[in-house]
Amino acid sequence: MPSPKPRVWTLEEANGALPDLSFRIGRQMVLLAEIEERLRSLEASVGTIDEDTLAPAEDDPLVLGTLKAELRDRLERFRSAWREVEEMGVVVKDPRVGLIDFYGEVEGDIVFLCWQYGERQVGFWHSLDGGFAARQPLDPVFPKERVLN
Repeated sequence: MPSPKPRVWTLEEANGALPDLSFRIGRQMVLLAEIEERLRSLEASVGTIDEDTLAPAEDDPLVLGTLKAELRDRLERFRSAWREVEEMGVVVKDPRVGLIDFYGEVEGDIVFLCWQYGERQVGFWHSLDGGFAARQPLDPVFPKERVLN
């Protein structure tokens, strides 16, 4: 069965989605900091961490069991929230820095409209096989008055 055709966003639609996405991704950045803090605490207690380390163990002291449960909960919320973003038709490129792409169209070609958490608007694009390093400004492609909302 072929995969469904991705949603193709206009620049105006992508920029219009940014307030909600910025809020969601901001929450993700806070959650990521909490996850990393708990991972450091767990690593200090047990050494090297892998998926098995997060599993509850009968002999875990209460503090360690609580830490593992909090970590598992936050990891699931983190993954779930990114799935919700993807269900909107957004491509999550790097959840650590809040880098996302929208399928878009530039000069008749399907491309990625590229946005990173903290940017005021979608201001860049790159080819589907290009990445962040291949980002090009939208200014030459769209007049300034269309880029700014």
